[in-house]
Amino acid sequence: QLSALLKHAYTNTDYYKDLFDKHSINLNCIKSMEILDKIPPLTKQIAKNNFDRLTSKNIDSLYYISKNTGGSTGDPFKYFLDKRSWSYVVAAYWYYWEKVGYKMGEKYLALGSHSILPSNNKSSLKHDIYYWLKGKCPLNAMNMSEKVAINYLKYIKKRKIKYVYGYASSIFLLAKAALNHNIKVDFIKACITTSEILTPYYKRTIINAFNCSVIDAYSAGDGGINAFKINDGTYEVGYNSYFKIKSENNSDEKLGPLQVTDLYNYAMPL
Repeated sequence: QLSALLKHAYTNTDYYKDLFDKHSINLNCIKSMEILDKIPPLTKQIAKNNFDRLTSKNIDSLYYISKNTGGSTGDPFKYFLDKRSWSYVVAAYWYYWEKVGYKMGEKYLALGSHSILPSNNKSSLKHDIYYWLKGKCPLNAMNMSEKVAINYLKYIKKRKIKYVYGYASSIFLLAKAALNHNIKVDFIKACITTSEILTPYYKRTIINAFNCSVIDAYSAGDGGINAFKINDGTYEVGYNSYFKIKSENNSDEKLGPLQVTDLYNYAMPL
């Protein structure tokens, strides 16, 4: 899959053709994943500066969607995503959510920003129907005050929402408000945290408030990766992407930048 992706990127994007030629990368001699070590890492800023040059020349013949990163860093990134990759990611979400009892179509609260909310607070009928079929109830999680958190808890109680997905800090603030104001929400079955580190304190507070299961999820849509921490220990990663931890100073310690390659995104290889 990597070999096919690199050859596609070389043939169909100006960015990778120039890059591979500059670094004398021979795509006819791909023998292992180590070839990725020869390719300079792609950063968000480089991708933004080379948006058109990274877009596949044959994109009109591909099935793809336009996406934005969540904007948790305050700087959303627009990109094109091959629907094959999108399908793998979505399937992995449902698979791991089912481990805590979720069934597709059940209502769940989604606390996020740009990735879940329509631009300019305007949604299309198609968008509304899509969220309704999914059971997705999106709310803005940016700059949540305690007053907002209390209103969200009332919303959860009114709609009997049993699953909550969103930023780790946002779900923590919900839980903290529930404990501080003795708001009992005892029907929540699971909380799925993402975008930020789920600290032990955050996790304890969420469990104390809602007495529910907690899954910590990591995802980078532009990298085609998602990972789920079901038990304390390792994360289980979806298989449409290849990832590697670049240890610092070539040590054996598995700490350092996480480099990701989406093996199925031909619309905009990243």
